[in-house]
Amino acid sequence: AVAADNGAQDVTTGPDNVLDMPPSWVQKLELTPAQFESRCPGTSKEVPFHKAVLEKWAPYKLENGLVGRVTVYRDKQRTEAAEIHESFLNRKDKLERRVIKVRENKTVEEFLPGRAFGLKEHTLVEGQSRQLTFYPNARLDGLQLRSE
Repeated sequence: AVAADNGAQDVTTGPDNVLDMPPSWVQKLELTPAQFESRCPGTSKEVPFHKAVLEKWAPYKLENGLVGRVTVYRDKQRTEAAEIHESFLNRKDKLERRVIKVRENKTVEEFLPGRAFGLKEHTLVEGQSRQLTFYPNARLDGLQLRSE
């Protein structure tokens, strides 16, 4: 028994004096490991916005490693795409992000460090030009930018 500061009561510790919580009014949440890993009901989740649509996938659901896509439209009815932003995870080629500007026919791909030949960014303007940006100190020849 431990005496309280005011000396009026003895407070005992032990299994008989445990604070009991009322029972929960919601049912216990049960998820299988597969449901937990999917992160989305079904295989994907699509969230529409004012002039854009967000699409999400769980990692490893799609073979190309795509986990997210934001499509930005030019109009409120979402009929003409202006830009497409794609996010990737766990790809062998280290592709992390791709931005496609539809009207300019321009694609920009960004890579994580560890990519073969130290490639950091690949910019392609369809039928006009191609630009390769490399990580500094990643190449023995010191090349950091190549334009074609």
